[in-house]
Amino acid sequence: MNFDIHFDLYVKTSAKGKTGIHWRHIQSPENQPLVDTPDLINVKVWETESQQRFFVNDLIDEYKPSLLIFRKDGKLLLEVSGIESAKRSEELGRRVLNLIVWTFDDTSENEQIVRMIADSAIQSFLNQDARFNHMIETAISFHQLEEFKVDMELINQFIENLKTDYQQIFLDNVEIKYKYLIEAKSDQYLDELSAELRKSHLPKKWDSYNGEKKDGVLVVVTDYLSNNTILHNVAVWRGFANNVQEPVKIKIPKIEPQKKKETQPVEIQETQERKNHKNPLQLLLIVGIIVILIIVLVVVNMKQLKIQPQKIEATPQETVTPQTEEKPELLQEKMLTPQTEQQEILQFQRY
Repeated sequence: MNFDIHFDLYVKTSAKGKTGIHWRHIQSPENQPLVDTPDLINVKVWETESQQRFFVNDLIDEYKPSLLIFRKDGKLLLEVSGIESAKRSEELGRRVLNLIVWTFDDTSENEQIVRMIADSAIQSFLNQDARFNHMIETAISFHQLEEFKVDMELINQFIENLKTDYQQIFLDNVEIKYKYLIEAKSDQYLDELSAELRKSHLPKKWDSYNGEKKDGVLVVVTDYLSNNTILHNVAVWRGFANNVQEPVKIKIPKIEPQKKKETQPVEIQETQERKNHKNPLQLLLIVGIIVILIIVLVVVNMKQLKIQPQKIEATPQETVTPQTEEKPELLQEKMLTPQTEQQEILQFQRY
C-alpha cells in the first residue's frame, strides 16, 4: 500500500517495561521515535486572574473517552484519548489506555477527514459503532520490553474506509451554526454533534461565549474538567462535559457620559458663585463678630476686676478762727500804715 501520509501522527500509551507511558512520533513503520508532548497540544489557551495557566490538553480527561478539535496557524489538530486496549491490559495485568493525535494542514479535504474520524470516535463513545475502538486495538501493540509500535497501514486503511462509508452522508450542504453551544454531556448532545460533523463544515469563525472567535479550540467532549468554567473561558464552539459550568459574570452598570454644560460669561459665573456662597459667608462673619465681641467684653471685665479703689485718708487741717470784719477805716489805715509784726499781733488780739 502507498503510505502517502498527509498528517503527523503522535501516540501516547504504555510499554511493558520501566519506560512506562510515553509519547512516540509515528513517522513511518520503521521510524517511531520517543518524543515529548506534541507542540500543538501544549499551546496555552487560558490564564486565570491568579495566573494559573491552562493548555490545550488540560481541556480533556486522558483517562476517560474524550475528543478535542483545535485550529491554530493553518493547522488542524484532532485528539482522541481514554480508549482502552483490552488485549494489552490483560497482557500487562493493569489497564492500558491510548491517546492518539493527528495534525493536518487546514484544507477543506483534511478538514473533512478530521470530521470523519471525530464522528467515528463519537459513535464509539455512544457504543453505536466499534470501528474506531477496533482500529486502536489492532494498530497499537507492545514492541519488545520498553517500546510500543503503531501499524500505520491499518490507520491509513481505516481513514480510506471512512471516506468510502461517509461519501453519501458528508454532503457539506447544511448551513453552519455559528453560535456556541456548551452543555452538560449527554447522549442527545453527542448525537447532535455527530450530525453536525457529518453535514457541516467546521466554522472559520464563530460566536463564542467571549465574542467572535477565529482560531482556537472548536470541539471538546470529555467526562470531567479540571476547571468547570474552562470551556466558556477558552471560548469553544462545541463543548460537552459532566461538570461544565458557566462563569459568574459581574455586570457593571454603564455610566452615561455627562452632558457638557453650556459655558456662561465670566461675570455671570462669578455672580452665581457669590450667590451660592453668600449665605455661608454671612453666617461665618456674624459668628466671628459675636465671638470677637465676647472676647473683648471678657478681657475688659477681667481688667476692671484687677484694679481695686484706693482708700483716701483725710488729712487734718488747721482750725482757723473766724475773723471779725474789720471796719473799712481801719482796713484802709492798715494798708496805708506799715506795722510791725508785734503791732499786728496786738491789733489782731484786740479785735
